[in-house]
Amino acid sequence: MPRRRPRVGQSIASDDGWEDPTLLPPDNFTLEFDDNLFDYTFNLGGQRTQLLSLLAAKFNPPTVNGWEGLAQPRLIQCEYRGPAGPGQLPTDIVCSYEHRHIRWRRVNENGQGELQGESRGPHEHEFGMQEWVSAQWDQNDPNVLGWYAPHRH
Repeated sequence: MPRRRPRVGQSIASDDGWEDPTLLPPDNFTLEFDDNLFDYTFNLGGQRTQLLSLLAAKFNPPTVNGWEGLAQPRLIQCEYRGPAGPGQLPTDIVCSYEHRHIRWRRVNENGQGELQGESRGPHEHEFGMQEWVSAQWDQNDPNVLGWYAPHRH
């Protein structure tokens, strides 16, 4: 899977608007990670649209190193939960994804021993559309960014 580990957090998604104000997401949609584009895409009017063209960045950089507090699940469900009528904002959309944790035991530091995973069943994370984190992942080009979902426990 060519998803790339983030290096440094750069910005968070804007809570007061979209990258293109004429481009509003549907009320319910699924974001799917596209390995070729290295971005999430969703169906907008029968056309695949990139998350990068939807979310505007707000440059108040959080301090993020590596995967700390971030995730990049394959599928993310998004749902409009704001007031009725036009003019939705990123804060009106709630996103969620499921994943499970696997903890390995009976393995020593040299990699010797019986590999035995212990799975804690799937659980769900919910976050607002304005909580996405844009992070640099190409150490040779600081302008190559990707959006990462928050992952808090």
